[in-house]
Amino acid sequence: MKFTYITSALLAALATAAPLTNEDKFAVDYAGGNVTGEAAPELISSVSARSLQKRANIQFVVYDSNNCGGNGLVITATGSGTKGDFPTKHSVRILQLTNGWHLSLYTGLQQSGVLTRFFATEVGADKCFVGSWQSYGLFSS
Repeated sequence: MKFTYITSALLAALATAAPLTNEDKFAVDYAGGNVTGEAAPELISSVSARSLQKRANIQFVVYDSNNCGGNGLVITATGSGTKGDFPTKHSVRILQLTNGWHLSLYTGLQQSGVLTRFFATEVGADKCFVGSWQSYGLFSS
């Protein structure tokens, strides 16, 4: 008897329930498979917290001093084969270097002379590398 009563009460509740639809919130183009409308606020905040722009593969600072002090030249680059020259610098601090990439610093202009390679393990605001460099290259490892 109790089972019949519970079952009929559930069926009555289900029969009177309104179906859940998103038609009030979103316009649906069924032929094209597109959904248009405003995203939920929690989605907007999570997307805006992440940068949608392409991230740089390298960002480093080269200094005139031997201790990574004073004013430095900030270099940011993306893409394999990115190369450049700068006036002679005596120390470098690597702020960002994507895994799978390496930075080569050269003692001569146009990527000539002795080179020193840096990998993602050398990234850090507390790490200062001393040398005498005039050009750089960013390459995929």
